[in-house]
Amino acid sequence: MVRVSRAPFPQFALPANFSFIWYRVGCEKWWHDIQFRSDPLSKITPETFWKYFGTAPEELPRRQCFLLDAASQPIGTATAWFDDSYHGQAWGRLHWVAILPEFQGRGLAKPLLSVVCERMREFHPERAFLRTAAERLPAIALYLKFGFVPEIKSHEEEEAWARILRTLQPSRSGGG
Repeated sequence: MVRVSRAPFPQFALPANFSFIWYRVGCEKWWHDIQFRSDPLSKITPETFWKYFGTAPEELPRRQCFLLDAASQPIGTATAWFDDSYHGQAWGRLHWVAILPEFQGRGLAKPLLSVVCERMREFHPERAFLRTAAERLPAIALYLKFGFVPEIKSHEEEEAWARILRTLQPSRSGGG
């Protein structure tokens, strides 16, 4: 999915008793635990973090955010990452968004994305992308609310996106 716009991202307030913290050394374990527990579609290992973020660890404190619960325990994460050669240009990349299953469905991803997407827009004001899977319908619905649209490269992708959007249509017109 892509977003080509200078417009601000939607802003959603964080509910009381929750907070954000930006990456600091040691947060790799938090990231792994959140991703491992919340992403049954991906094989998450301790090495996964370094595979995706090890090329620029100095960027992590400015780009990787953690959502904390009332007890200051990490329950979600998202990263305002980058790709310097996506379609031959530098793009922002919304990367590895996750909320622990027991906190999903409470609207917490919206404020997390508000913060992370605005940070990404600071670094990459004109264009951003993300990758997701067709099975992640709630995530796709959220990304659509944040102005991301399908990036269609083939007839097969066009058909797949038409099915996804038809499936989401009732929830998109609903408020959520």
